[in-house]
Order: sequence, then structure tokens, then C-alpha cells
Amino acid sequence: MPSGFRIQKFAENLGNVRILAIGPNGDVYVTRREEGDILMFHVGADGLAAAESVRVASKTRLRFLSVCEGGLGLAFLGLVVGYLPTRYQSFAKQEMIISLLDLTACSVVPLPTNGS
Repeated sequence: MPSGFRIQKFAENLGNVRILAIGPNGDVYVTRREEGDILMFHVGADGLAAAESVRVASKTRLRFLSVCEGGLGLAFLGLVVGYLPTRYQSFAKQEMIISLLDLTACSVVPLPTNGS
């Protein structure tokens, strides 16, 4: 190991930690698969966990968030799918009017005579 570096345990007995992330204020977040939660650790001046972990999210909250996110995605998809045919129909009506104008402009209409 290079001089000036050392290895120390940050925290113990966490279970199966899957992902580590560092927040903007230096807090460390870990996800645990079996427990289905996210833990937050405040970091002390020595670079180790300053206190016990705090559970910031659990399975039920995470499921709720994922269901809400999925529902919003489906709602957006429904709006897009519902909106596109409406827009296409308005363009189709305009195209039909233009086609009828073209047909009318090309047709020969007899001019009225003075006697009729």
C-alpha cells in the first residue's frame, strides 16, 4: 500500500450491501438487497461512520415510489397515444379540404348567361 494510505472498516454487520453513494454533504448511502432498504451514514472527521446508520427508505416506500413512477409513465404514454390520433385527424381534415379545393378549382363550372 502506498505511504499515507490506510485501510479501515467504515461500518460492520450491514448484510449484503449492493450500492454505495456519497451525498453532496458527504453522507454515505448504502442499499441492501435482502432487507430492501437504504441506509445513511454520517461521516466523522476521521472518515469513518460517526454514528449508527439511519434507515432513509424501506421496501414499502420504494415499492410505492416505483409504482407511482410506473403509473406516471403509463399515464404519459396514454396521453401521447390519445393525442397523436387527434392531431392526425385534424391534419387529415385539412388535407381533405385542400383536396376538395383543388378539385373545385380544376372543375369547369358553366357561367350564367344574361337570359337566365
